[in-house]
Amino acid sequence: MAMGMLLAAVLSPAGASAYQPVEQNMYVPANPGSCNKHPCVLYPKSAQLPGGRLVAAFEDSEGSVVGQTMPIFKSDDNGNTWQRLTNLRAPAYLTSDPAYAPYTSAWTNPFFYVLPQALGGMPAGTLLLASVVSGQDIAPNPSGNGNRQNVAIVLHSSSDQGLTWTVRSIIARGANQQHDPVWEPYLMMYQG
Repeated sequence: MAMGMLLAAVLSPAGASAYQPVEQNMYVPANPGSCNKHPCVLYPKSAQLPGGRLVAAFEDSEGSVVGQTMPIFKSDDNGNTWQRLTNLRAPAYLTSDPAYAPYTSAWTNPFFYVLPQALGGMPAGTLLLASVVSGQDIAPNPSGNGNRQNVAIVLHSSSDQGLTWTVRSIIARGANQQHDPVWEPYLMMYQG
């Protein structure tokens, strides 16, 4: 009996804990019939901030392509409940810099990264988000309908846990918009 109690103590160390969020839907499209592609919700990504907050983003293709926003949700209770924190607007609407004017859709492939140390004037703990944006069609066939031929990966930063965002830079543009778009950003700090 004593050996069984010792084994139980070794296998269940004091102080170890885990949590299991309540199963629930974070988001369900209000009108799936209005989606500009199917499925409507794609590419969910999340991150945990130093204070414990969870943030999540995904592509929500309800409604028009031009002006599309990326929903960002938060959980402050280990994922048990989620609330919409903000809708990330496209770069064209976040800055007056003409370099971002063509990008009128905050579209897809979000990737979060929390800076482990200060970088370029941003303090440790800054939340970064890289995502694919699109917008104004390009020549020779500018249709004006936002056919997603003009794509780029844009970097955003937030110093208030994801509530507001600043456009930082265009990381990459598709070389040949119709046949070679950019896709699936990934961020990491390498050797400082």
